[in-house]
Amino acid sequence: MDWTDLNYAQKQRFAYIDFKLLFIGHMRRAEVVNYSGQGLSSASRDITLYKELHPNNMTYDSRDKRYYQTPEFTPLVEHDAKKTLAKLANQISDGLDAIDNIDFPVEAPSQLNIPDIFTVARLIQATINKKTFNIIYTSLSSGFGAREIVPHSIVDNRLRWHVRAFSKRYPKHPCGNLHQISGEF
Repeated sequence: MDWTDLNYAQKQRFAYIDFKLLFIGHMRRAEVVNYSGQGLSSASRDITLYKELHPNNMTYDSRDKRYYQTPEFTPLVEHDAKKTLAKLANQISDGLDAIDNIDFPVEAPSQLNIPDIFTVARLIQATINKKTFNIIYTSLSSGFGAREIVPHSIVDNRLRWHVRAFSKRYPKHPCGNLHQISGEF
């Protein structure tokens, strides 16, 4: 079975699971139940089928009773960066995401440059889960180097996207251009 064999309702539920894993980094079966309005057994079937379609996307932690995104995660659903950032910034849901009642730390009046969606997803995960994020950053003043940041918001200034973050190494520079992040270390 693949994505094209699913009906619209299944695609919505799978997109919800995919979105939660990509942007939050974890999800619970009860969240799928609340989202879909179906029972626990239906949610379990959806999660099992999602895992069959993308077996390396999530792992279950029995202590937390959560499914966590794996390092091998690849989205089942294509999340267009421009549309997703607009939805996150404006708390708009199209039924194929998990925007509903989550306060995402994203603001955007408009966009001229579009950052890498996976960098955005990892930054949002770090922000929501209050975790550090290790990046490779290229600065005009200090050059190329590794930085450990604790992001707290993502902002668009109409010219480029920025991450606002705490950094022990650069306490006077709480903001970085998303386009200057070239990866993680």
